[in-house]
Amino acid sequence: MNGSQQITLPKKLFFSMYEACQKWEQFRDELEDFLLSENETEIKKIRKSRQEHLAGKIKNIDVLKKALG
Repeated sequence: MNGSQQITLPKKLFFSMYEACQKWEQFRDELEDFLLSENETEIKKIRKSRQEHLAGKIKNIDVLKKALG
């Protein structure tokens, strides 16, 4: 090794790895959505949060930050 911290990859391999990472991220997001949708406790929390938001009980984070200094 010549002391360099670089490796050389064929372009096709790099883009294949990039595509695989994107697909893994998509899979992970979809799995998380599925698992949440099957969890009644989480569904109840989401519904409660939504109702609080619609009722005006939830404030904008920027407003909260400003109020707290």
